[in-house]
Amino acid sequence: IMIRNPAVLKPTDSLKDAVRVFGKERVQAIPVTDGRNKLIGIITKPTIIKAFYGEIPPETPIELVMVKDVYTINENALAEKSLDYPVSTLPVVDNDGNLVGMLTWINLVKGYYRDLQEVKKLNQELEAIIESSYDGFYITDGKGVTLRINSSYSRIAGVKPEEVLGRSMQELVEKGVYSQSVTLLVLEQKKPVTIMHDVKTGKRLLITGNPVFNEQGEIVRVVTNARD
Repeated sequence: IMIRNPAVLKPTDSLKDAVRVFGKERVQAIPVTDGRNKLIGIITKPTIIKAFYGEIPPETPIELVMVKDVYTINENALAEKSLDYPVSTLPVVDNDGNLVGMLTWINLVKGYYRDLQEVKKLNQELEAIIESSYDGFYITDGKGVTLRINSSYSRIAGVKPEEVLGRSMQELVEKGVYSQSVTLLVLEQKKPVTIMHDVKTGKRLLITGNPVFNEQGEIVRVVTNARD
């Protein structure tokens, strides 16, 4: 999501040169590099304004007014890391300090919006797949609270969504909605579990619960498949 091949200035460029680049590129900050693309500073619009109000001559080299202690972000870092810095524009550098791009809050917003739209689309496709499945699906969070059941599960288990959504499997077992819960076994054993289970429709179901782990190894979802 960064800006690749951004406009750059040389330390010997003048304040007047910087103003021209700002007018052309419509950016908030311009990186300053040496002849080998090594980042050595940055010039910002506030810096330019302060220089002119201070009656610094337009022909003054920007190396005399540029910010030399520059916040940067490595090209291999997560974009979210940029939120840790108190600036709206960050030069992106490689491991040798060479400039590879610029990252702005606008880039982040656009990137997150694009990702959000993609996630929304994928969720819609996943919902369609779950709902159209002949097998029953029962999904809980990592604490065993019911998040989703599909129509096939309602049909083969004789359970309506409003009877279980938002309720924990422990509560549903205690209330007699279920005699046992594969979800609770999965949460206890932290691995896939398969059981045979008799439901109130009179059917005997083959039920398999699968844990979904996050990066910390914690169970965040239990996806249960029910087949008659």
